[in-house]
Amino acid sequence: MVLALAGLCAALSCCGSRQRLLGNGFEIDEVRLEGVKRFSESELLRHLYAGESGWLPYTTDYPFDEALVDVDRQRLVELYHSYGFYQARVLAIEIVVDAGAREADLIIRVDEGEQARVRAVQINWPSDTSLSPLDQVRVEGAATLGVGGAFETSRLNDTVGNLRQALLKLGYPVARVSGRADVYEEARLVDVTIDVAPGPPAVFGKVQLEGLEGVPSYMCDREVKFARGKPY
Repeated sequence: MVLALAGLCAALSCCGSRQRLLGNGFEIDEVRLEGVKRFSESELLRHLYAGESGWLPYTTDYPFDEALVDVDRQRLVELYHSYGFYQARVLAIEIVVDAGAREADLIIRVDEGEQARVRAVQINWPSDTSLSPLDQVRVEGAATLGVGGAFETSRLNDTVGNLRQALLKLGYPVARVSGRADVYEEARLVDVTIDVAPGPPAVFGKVQLEGLEGVPSYMCDREVKFARGKPY
């Protein structure tokens, strides 16, 4: 009887208490972020295996898996690096569970550091390009990276894509644009280089109308606003 009462008292004393565990078998109820400023919780969790289990029927449950902690730690570092936070560190990933429960809170502590800035942007054009200096300036104006601004890999990709779209609009359908970033992590500086290869300008060749049945082709031909040999 004494042993039974002692066991009951011990069980009651654990109810509602918190303890730190490093084991599997718990569903993650809530993810708490500490030191995270650049990303919202939803943005950050999209890049991790960990997540918050839903309480509604048929929603996703996220079990805590200790084997994936290091994977998520590396994913966090890579996420921050892609946004220019090259000194970001994951200080800790901890799980805190209710004694006797199968749910737990996941705590992620991060030291973001400072975001790298763009020190220089160099756009290289071939010497024999047929674009006028004014058109080159117009194309370069589509860049989303600027000197002194924050560096993010997505902005570099956007810049490459925007420059190519600007060239397409000017009639250069085979234009190629590539970019690279030289990162100086300690100084938190990035030098960006963009190589542009416009290729030859295109002109309209043969214009062929298909599917005409009740309308004469000559009537459609005169409505066409472009003609053979005109810039594309």
